[in-house]
Amino acid sequence: MSQTSPVQGGPTDKERKYDRQLRLWAASGQAALESSNVLLVNSGSGTVGVETLKNLVLPGIGQFTIVDDAVVEDADLGVNFFLDESSRGKSRAQCATEHLLELNPEVSGQCRAKGSLDLQAVLSSVTPYTIILYVLPLPAETIHIIEEYSRLRSTPLVAIRSVGFYGYFRITLPDVFPVVDTHPDKTSTADLRLLNPWPELLQFAQDLTRNIDDLDDNLHGHLPLVAILLHNLEIWKQNHDGAAPTEYSDKIAFRKQVLESMRTNNAEGGEENFEEAAGAVMKHVIAQSLPESLRQVFEYDNTEKANSSFWIIAQAVSHFYQKHGQLPVSGGLPDMKAQSSVYIQLQNIYKSKARQDASEVFDIARGIAADVVTDPAEVEQFCKNARFIKLINFSRTAPKIEDIVANELNQEKMAATAGLEMQSSLISLYLALSLSPNSLAPSAEAMREAIYAHAPLLQGHERTRQVTEEVARAAGGEMHNISAVLGGMVAQEVIKVVTKQYIPVDNTCIFDGIESRCQLPEGPWMREGIKHAPTLKSTTFKGIRIEADIMDLPLTCNNLKCRAELNDRALVTTCQCSHIFCLECTNRFCLSGQDRQNRVPCPACDTQLSSPDDAVISNLKPSEAYKTSILSGLSPSIIMECAGRALSFWAYQTTQNIYYQQYLYKTLTEKYATLSGRLEQTVNEANAQIKTLQRKMSTLTTENDNSRKKNEELSKAYKEKNRQLLQTQELHDKLRHTVEMGHIQRAATDAIDSRFQQQQQQTSRHFPPQQSAPYNSAHTRPGSGAGFRGYGLAVDQERAADGGIRGGLMDTGAGPWRRELSVTGIMHIFSHIRLNEANILSRSYFKRTAKLFTVWG
Repeated sequence: MSQTSPVQGGPTDKERKYDRQLRLWAASGQAALESSNVLLVNSGSGTVGVETLKNLVLPGIGQFTIVDDAVVEDADLGVNFFLDESSRGKSRAQCATEHLLELNPEVSGQCRAKGSLDLQAVLSSVTPYTIILYVLPLPAETIHIIEEYSRLRSTPLVAIRSVGFYGYFRITLPDVFPVVDTHPDKTSTADLRLLNPWPELLQFAQDLTRNIDDLDDNLHGHLPLVAILLHNLEIWKQNHDGAAPTEYSDKIAFRKQVLESMRTNNAEGGEENFEEAAGAVMKHVIAQSLPESLRQVFEYDNTEKANSSFWIIAQAVSHFYQKHGQLPVSGGLPDMKAQSSVYIQLQNIYKSKARQDASEVFDIARGIAADVVTDPAEVEQFCKNARFIKLINFSRTAPKIEDIVANELNQEKMAATAGLEMQSSLISLYLALSLSPNSLAPSAEAMREAIYAHAPLLQGHERTRQVTEEVARAAGGEMHNISAVLGGMVAQEVIKVVTKQYIPVDNTCIFDGIESRCQLPEGPWMREGIKHAPTLKSTTFKGIRIEADIMDLPLTCNNLKCRAELNDRALVTTCQCSHIFCLECTNRFCLSGQDRQNRVPCPACDTQLSSPDDAVISNLKPSEAYKTSILSGLSPSIIMECAGRALSFWAYQTTQNIYYQQYLYKTLTEKYATLSGRLEQTVNEANAQIKTLQRKMSTLTTENDNSRKKNEELSKAYKEKNRQLLQTQELHDKLRHTVEMGHIQRAATDAIDSRFQQQQQQTSRHFPPQQSAPYNSAHTRPGSGAGFRGYGLAVDQERAADGGIRGGLMDTGAGPWRRELSVTGIMHIFSHIRLNEANILSRSYFKRTAKLFTVWG
């Protein structure tokens, strides 16, 4: 079994393409699929065969060959989606091959069309075929050629038949077919070896649990369950003379001991890791034993052991088991509460031990056949899955049809009484399709005659009549949806066979498209390789090992509506059939005390009880005296005959009870699986909705936070803008006030100028002009070369024209008196201004006055 090299630099294009299926069957399974060579011998409508190939081409088989001599007709276009209008009149094999190759360019395919059909030549191809699919109906000689090829080359065969709403497929495997990687439930693959720990594991647990009472709550609450159980096992052995808790009662007490070591004075009121350890007691504190499936591999006598790597490795593992008393460690470790570093350390301990054991097995295998076993990865894979290896021991000798029918009819009666808990048998459907493998569209009468000839018990069976009429109505035609479903089922089983992973269907699977259900018509007698199933009158029960505890089980009333446990007395039907009834049902059906003319048939099988000894009351708990006297005086041959018939009766009753319980178990398991699937789907949907709502809530929270931040920013910006607006308004009011004051000042100035002019005119009338005094050097104006001539008030004509005084005091040569006179004149003028004007102009006037005095000073 080859292993692909580690991926460098990310996945390749092929790994990305087949990513999902690689998670199912890994690189080794994909390599087996890509190296496969599939042959399809098609017939009939050909739809189910092409649909099967479609589901094999998509995951990437290596190559395929279609053998079909049919030509595409109008009827083919309505049921085969791989044919179109352009295919009419062409070879059906060629058209289907061309369309199939479009699905996956990495797959190669070829066809053998009309005129070149020679099955012997096809089968003599250089490249042997990995598996052969053939669609019924086919001529008998063609089926014989295919089966002979399979027998000589140990090639698996799959026969497929699809008619209307019904279909079935039958897988014929080689004489022995081992499956190493059965993909068991992950919860069952862990092999902790708690009762047989190796030194490294024991030292690891002792290091963690040393001074366990002094550990803080965090470390104590993160101890791995392996360390907890090993620590408590040491305490248990000290108190029980070194004995481990192997009995059920001991395990109950040991589990209680584990729970008592848990701390409860914390915030959680307990510790999850100790609860995990207590829950793992029943599952992992067990003694190592050899699984029955692996025992069959060790004991199987196969001539291919000398040249097959599987059998050489199996022999090496057997030697390892004989030497150590246990199988190699698988290396698996279940999830548990622990610190990450501690869990990784524990995981490395188990992986290291697994590699060490696998290396020892590899050395043993090389010593047996060095030229056969060359891949250590194959040995490691075998050791990892040793406890779950499945050896499918297929028998080519099919059981008798009448035996199968008897078993199925008996179970069908149980189903009719049990109601919805048990479903009716599909054996009539299988017989209607399988008993005419060479005929495309047999009539309903022909099918019933063939069925009755092989299974007389089905005469008058209503289900058989309905099925044969439905198959005849289909006239050999296929429905594409039914063929697509059946093709998907067949492709799934083919992948299991090719990759040698998972457990394929052993023998036959029947599909009823009307009721949408399948059935595998096989019982324990088929799985054990028994050629003859027990019938209603069976005297032996070959192949079933009767345990001592089963022999003491009480019988139950055969009335399916009653099924009361029988303790003291019961009515037994012995000669014609083998049934037993409680006294209440006996009285209800009037089975006891019948006269010869008014006999009542057996309620279980409608057999006429003609003889008085056919139904007798039996004492189920006879006295010692009765046991002594009942067979006394009889010859040994009669005694053995009586004992044999009695054992046959008991075996039949026990077998029927087993079948009934199996049906109940199967039905309850299916219901449980369905409900579990629905529950898981509901939980997944609820979790998905919760996650979606959580994401929405997180998004809304983020948006709310962003909106709040934006709101705060906008609020701050608004306040800032409002403040700026107030400042601008204040500046605007100040500017407007300034402008208005400027206007008022100009108006006041104009009024003053006008008053000045009027006052000057009046003053000139009251005070005549004076002569200028001679200039005195003592009154020389600073910075002036001339003497002081005084200053007089004059109006700048240019500025007076603008309506205001723009001039100042002019030198009039009058001297200081003239300056004083000017001030007096100004004050006189100002006294004549109206009071309201004075209030407005006072500030401006005094400013100007201050300037005048500054100039004078």
